[in-house]
Amino acid sequence: MKPFSRYLCGRSAALYGVLALAAVAASLFAANSVYGFVGASSAKGAVQRTTTVARGTVQSSVTASGNVSVASSSSVNFATSGTLTEVDVAAGDHVNAGQVLAKIDPSSAQVLLQSAQANLAQAQSTLSTAEAGLTDAQKASNAVSLQNAEAQVPSAKQQLVSDESALSGAEEKRVQ
Repeated sequence: MKPFSRYLCGRSAALYGVLALAAVAASLFAANSVYGFVGASSAKGAVQRTTTVARGTVQSSVTASGNVSVASSSSVNFATSGTLTEVDVAAGDHVNAGQVLAKIDPSSAQVLLQSAQANLAQAQSTLSTAEAGLTDAQKASNAVSLQNAEAQVPSAKQQLVSDESALSGAEEKRVQ
């Protein structure tokens, strides 16, 4: 096996050395242009500019690309629905817990409240009637209805017997 140095002739070695030196120099030049560590001042590039004070409009613009998102957000839910009559805060205002943000029209809620109160009164009346039991008039009416029903039992039994005999007679005729 031949040693590596034999493969490299005098001119080839010199050529490779010059190329390696050029690559190192190019790398240093690129690093210096990006990071500025060769010939930089001790203030790390702090530049001081001065100008004369004058009145005028300051205009500046920033151009960027990317996605924009909010730093923090919260959703707001009202206990009821309705028409907003007043909004007490504006977009971007800082608010505290419990602070009134908006007001809604109370008329629909008042109608619902009155309806619920009427339903409650009706239910309480029904409950007190059920707890009190039957009145004397209701008891008398129920007693008369019971007597009438008991009086109709013998005639209903008689009718049942008559209907059963008619049915059995009809079945006998049909069999013959």
